[in-house]
Order: sequence, then structure tokens, then C-alpha cells
Amino acid sequence: MTKKISIGGFTNREAYKKQPFWLLRNEPETLRKHEQILLNGMRHTGCDIAALGTFSTAFSYFVENPTQYDGASGDVELHKVHGYTYDIGAIMHDYLDAVNYTTSIEKIKTADKVLFKVMEQLGDSTYHIDKRAALLYIAAPFRYLNSKYISKRLSTAAPFNDAKIAQYIEEYTNGYSFNYGRIRKVLAILTFTILIYIIF
Repeated sequence: MTKKISIGGFTNREAYKKQPFWLLRNEPETLRKHEQILLNGMRHTGCDIAALGTFSTAFSYFVENPTQYDGASGDVELHKVHGYTYDIGAIMHDYLDAVNYTTSIEKIKTADKVLFKVMEQLGDSTYHIDKRAALLYIAAPFRYLNSKYISKRLSTAAPFNDAKIAQYIEEYTNGYSFNYGRIRKVLAILTFTILIYIIF
């Protein structure tokens, strides 16, 4: 399957080479042990069956497709296993992009809800959550166009049809909302920084 470009991929097409799925691509048993440690950590923070099931499916996907995960910058210690850093929310979020779930603005928002909720449950700092929310808000139109382009033009990108994961996502995000009002200041700073970068 052709790789979809996430925020990390916009600036570094080879970011996946620094991620554990790539570094341990020849050690699937090690990756599976890491998965169980991460799942246990999620259980201890109160993540439900829907979150656990989505994460496990996403993890398995990237074990098989290591070049499609380019990571993200969460609170490192919360996602570290034996020296390897996994961003749990980003794994789930990137998976939904990779399997063509995010082909509408509404589904992009839902995927973002999955990310924000799991970050909150795992105790990521408000600073990291707000920074990610602001970046995703700015990138939403590009993510939508990228997803629609790939799903329509490339025969290798099959439509999302996993009913079980769709149900998990619906259950996990039901009743959850993210207050975008709190990231106005971050949005302003990021927009200004991006404009300066483009101009100069």
C-alpha cells in the first residue's frame, strides 16, 4: 500500500526510519512483547476495550507496514519500552489515516478525537495535546485533500471497511469533545511561524 503523508512526513519523508516498527522490523516477537507492555499501561490508565482493540489493530498494522508510521512527539516517558519510544495516540491516529478511514472532514475530526482522548487518558501534558491539536487543525484541509486524492486515484488504497474498528471508534469517541477554544493562542503562534517560514 502507498504511504500516506502525515504531519511528520510533510517535513521528513524518512522519519519512519527512526521509529521502533522500522528499527525492529526483523524482530516481530520483540515488537509483540512491547505491544503487551503498552496495552497493560493503557489498561492501568483506564482505557476501555474500544481503545485497546483499536490500538492493538493499529500496532499489528504497523508491524506489517513499518514505513507507514513516522511517529510524533508525545511525552516520551509515557510511551517508552526498553529504550524504544512509541506514541500510542499517534499509532492509532496514523493507522486511521493509513487505512483510508479519514476520507471526510467528519471522519478526520473523529480520528483527531481518538488521538486527543487517548493522550488525555495516558496523562500527556496539556502543552503537547494543544500543540498537536493546533497542528492537526491547520493541516486538516491538506489531510482531507491528500486522503481523497489517494482513495480516488490509487487502486492500491482500498476503502476502509473494518466494521469492528468503526464500532470501536464510535464507542470510544461517543460523548467526547475537545475544546478548540483553548488552543487559539497556540494556533496564532503556529500560523505566524508557518507564514514566516514560507515568506523567508
